[in-house]
Amino acid sequence: MRKLAFLTTIYAIDERYITDFFDSLINQTDTEFDLIILNDGYLELSALKKQYSGLSIIELKSANNIALNRERLIKYAIDNNYCFALFGDKDDYFDSNRVQVSKSLLESNDIVVNDLTSFSSVGVISEKILSRRIVNNSEYR
Repeated sequence: MRKLAFLTTIYAIDERYITDFFDSLINQTDTEFDLIILNDGYLELSALKKQYSGLSIIELKSANNIALNRERLIKYAIDNNYCFALFGDKDDYFDSNRVQVSKSLLESNDIVVNDLTSFSSVGVISEKILSRRIVNNSEYR
């Protein structure tokens, strides 16, 4: 059993976003994680599983409710004794060291929040979206 569960929900969306998502996960410097996908109506997941056979992919069925879907992902991670969980959206793209850095930070922190950059086909829309509100290395009790 791997220590880290990378959790996401997938549904019908522009294919280029899904390809970017999977490409960024297959190219992680630390590949010791299970990708837990809650399938909410995406019909081509079996093809993606074949295309990205280097990833350890576990598929869960949808609860047909956004909040219950997240709950199902978290419950699966807890019930299967994962030490850490990362959330990512199927339209996200991650630096190649995202899993490695997150896992390292989670060794000594309960929660780690990554900053976000929003972009479109024409370029960057907004940078450091979260750090405008959260100070780096802050502790909240």
